[in-house]
Amino acid sequence: VVPRLVELILASEDLDIRRAAAGALRVVGGAGQAELAKRVKTGTPSESLQRILSVLDIAGREGLATPVFAALDHPERSVRDAAFSLVKRVERPMAAAILRRTLAMENAEIQLASLGVAADLALADLLPDVIKIAETTMDDARAQSCCLFATCRSIPWFSSRFQCRQQHSPVVDHPRVSCDARASRWPPSPGRCC
Repeated sequence: VVPRLVELILASEDLDIRRAAAGALRVVGGAGQAELAKRVKTGTPSESLQRILSVLDIAGREGLATPVFAALDHPERSVRDAAFSLVKRVERPMAAAILRRTLAMENAEIQLASLGVAADLALADLLPDVIKIAETTMDDARAQSCCLFATCRSIPWFSSRFQCRQQHSPVVDHPRVSCDARASRWPPSPGRCC
């Protein structure tokens, strides 16, 4: 039964069918999810990886970190995006544990995406990790993402180190924080929040 359900998830383009098959794997128990998680490896086609990652959390909640990290090593961005989507769907403690490890990675693209997911999930317990990045990065995009993670109004540490201003984004209907921290004047001069 388990191999047929795994093959159904790999082959089906229909998310509802994949969800039903993953739910059946959950009923089977840990062996079902483990078999599905083993398929997240080098050599698996990206479409199949995206399908697995879209339902892996439904099949079970145990051992999700290993397939997430395997997917983050994939060269295609769509697979890495699917891995971060999975992180957004798991319980907050598990998401925080995974993101703590990805924030510590040297890969700038993964670190930047991790900052975005951490901000989306509002995981305040990751603040020390974000501060460490803010203190050490020379990359504008990561410095700005650190500021987006914890707005200068809510975290005094950021207001003392970044000159922040509120901007209204025309694309998204809510205010976003933009930081004027630039690598050319690192560390940024202390500023005040708007």
